[in-house]
Amino acid sequence: MDQQFMRTMESLCIQNEPPACVTACPLHVDSRTMLKLVASGKFEDAYSLYQKNVPFPSILSKICNSPCLSKCRLSEIGEGIQIRPIEAFLNQYADPSFLPKVLPEKRQKAGIFGSELDSLSATYDLRRKGYQVTILDADAVLAKNLRAFNEEVLPSVEIENAIHLLEKIGVKIQTGFEMPRFEELSRYDSGFFRIGDSEFQCIYLPPFSGELSIDSITRMTVTEGVFSGSASAGYWVDQMSDGRRAAISMDRYLQKVSLTASRENEGSYECRLFTSLKGIQPSESFISTDIKRTGQADIIKEAARCIQCQCLECAKGCEFIRHYQDSPRTYVRQIYNNISICTGLRQKNKMINSCSMCGQCEAICPNHIPFQKVVREARETMVATKKMPQSAFDFALRDMAFSNSEKFRLAKVPVDSKACKYAFFPGCQLPASNPSLPQSKPYFHGFGMK
Repeated sequence: MDQQFMRTMESLCIQNEPPACVTACPLHVDSRTMLKLVASGKFEDAYSLYQKNVPFPSILSKICNSPCLSKCRLSEIGEGIQIRPIEAFLNQYADPSFLPKVLPEKRQKAGIFGSELDSLSATYDLRRKGYQVTILDADAVLAKNLRAFNEEVLPSVEIENAIHLLEKIGVKIQTGFEMPRFEELSRYDSGFFRIGDSEFQCIYLPPFSGELSIDSITRMTVTEGVFSGSASAGYWVDQMSDGRRAAISMDRYLQKVSLTASRENEGSYECRLFTSLKGIQPSESFISTDIKRTGQADIIKEAARCIQCQCLECAKGCEFIRHYQDSPRTYVRQIYNNISICTGLRQKNKMINSCSMCGQCEAICPNHIPFQKVVREARETMVATKKMPQSAFDFALRDMAFSNSEKFRLAKVPVDSKACKYAFFPGCQLPASNPSLPQSKPYFHGFGMK
């Protein structure tokens, strides 16, 4: 078994793929795990998980556009899970003294124009990486668009707290800077962009009202070192994702490494995970339209509606997969590693030899993974290279030889009869396929005899 074969087999298994609610979210909040924690009453842990994916959780949880809702599998048969109100509920478990860890300060400087969610998010991520970051805004009061929300929807204190947080971790804020004309942005001989009295190695600009060519992966514009977003106004979670993705590129740009390597599945993308809804009953949301009337009990009930999407279709028809309690993706990796060991114990030999190679898993797998072929190749490879100890198969071979010998044959006619009309050959597959069959439901294959 070579590495390419292993990786091909691994890629076919979708069990470890994220669910649709995660892939629909451009920030990839692990909603499945978060809801499981909430349903168990572990609110602090759930909030910590949410906070890892979201720069300003107290803001986004109140205004998120909820792209996860329409992609929830439950929405196909009833009402999808209302995740945003659950996230808003979790904010009460935030630590008011929280400060994100900031890496040692670097010499490179980044200028961030604007102060909406995309710009604030880019600022947050770049500062955490240790860069010297300055927000440049025309208005004395930052985040003007966010402040347009009703106080009952997004209290202004949440916006102030976010800005103060940035100041506490060392972000500089300069107001009175009008957005520069894009065509005027150029790098000086010194290698810097000069804005007022400041110089920056790279710049972030919020989305322009006119058309601007922006690389869909790196978010860099046609001018090297200038990055921007593309999210439309009002799509708050997309704006936050824009800022985060731009910050990744700006960090790589300043480090002089590839801007495009390993950038698959950033932002929203299609879910590969298959989850059967067979046997799942439609359900209605416990979240009231008046969010203030939704209490802790309803939040827990809503989270408990989550079906914890996973595939494991193969486990439904394979005792082997159920017994080892994992997915073919994991088994393939374990088998490959088991074969690759030069010296020492091969702890997966028992697992490799336990599969009956019946092909049931391939028949019911959504991607038709031929796992039995992996097992067969592993056995053949290990026997050929003398990595499979004789004890693993010696008894089975001797038992098969005995079972096919004269000593294992029995032919009897019914009592008071000299001959019989039929002969029954049960073989080994009858009890192997259904161990209870000979006792509970006699089944005979007959061949006419003269």
